Amino acid sequence: MLNKIINKILSLLQSSKNKPSVDYSNWSNARPRLVPEVWPKIFPSFRINKADKVFTIGSCFARNIEEHLSKFGCIIPMLSFKAPKEEMGPTVRPNGILNKFSPASICQEIEWTEKIYLSGGKVNYREIEKYLYACDDGRVIDLHIGGYVPVSRERALLRRQEICDVFSQVFSSQLMVITLGLVESWWDSENELFIVRSPNDLMKNNVGRFKYVRLNYNKCLNYVEKTIMTVRKHKPDCKMLITTSPVPLKNTYAGQDVITANMYSKSVLRAVCGELADKMDNVDYFPSYETVVLTKNWSMYENNLRNVRDEVVRKIVGQLLESYAGDLDGGERTN
Repeated sequence: MLNKIINKILSLLQSSKNKPSVDYSNWSNARPRLVPEVWPKIFPSFRINKADKVFTIGSCFARNIEEHLSKFGCIIPMLSFKAPKEEMGPTVRPNGILNKFSPASICQEIEWTEKIYLSGGKVNYREIEKYLYACDDGRVIDLHIGGYVPVSRERALLRRQEICDVFSQVFSSQLMVITLGLVESWWDSENELFIVRSPNDLMKNNVGRFKYVRLNYNKCLNYVEKTIMTVRKHKPDCKMLITTSPVPLKNTYAGQDVITANMYSKSVLRAVCGELADKMDNVDYFPSYETVVLTKNWSMYENNLRNVRDEVVRKIVGQLLESYAGDLDGGERTN
């Protein structure tokens, strides 16, 4: 934590050498960073280099970020995974079924990968049985990847090996980007694991098996911290960039207006990000959430008012690279 504070002070000093001093702590000086779009000042505690291996995990917003980091020159293991079109379900990207929306889902996948990684990297049926839901026709659904598309048991095993091969690369990555999406989760009471999303119609005969859970602050904090510590057992110098996804809930099971439920979810996750960035070295919070949500203009989103426009994502990653790499080759932020 001391190193983080020192790095922020040095960053401020360096900034003052290159341009007139600005008191970023005073709201009266914030207008240029609020209008017409919100672009908070970033104080990095580390650098991102071209050709760094960057492991990206989290909600669909992570998929947006990784594509632009790849254009900058970073190695993105998650882009090497491509699901066949018939297995993608409603996702629009070949690796979209790897989205992990909640801190619990992220933590489980990393811990499962570590277990396989430590045992030699070979996935067998015993290691995936608790992940599978048996359909009436003999096919199975992997409850821990998106889409919930039934496949043969043989394909489920092969795909799990492919996923493990990709996720194992987190243990040799220079940077991990974690994008937290939501706190509304579903618990599989039979296997005692969180599943990746709400049950679908194919699971209606076992609906009592799955329980809705809204994770609180302490649980979310614990899951994200465990994720970071698991990775750093194998890569102690792995840098962490954590974000809160600006993409709102599609629907809620909290018995509230989705607007209210979304605010609760994002507030909890934003607080978790801030706590970990404050107390852990080489863990930074990147304010893409603030840029999108606080900008007083709905044009930041697509027409569905959920997905962030690609042009906006490009500008966000441009700001990230400007701050962390000092290089705008990956996309320049323009106002």
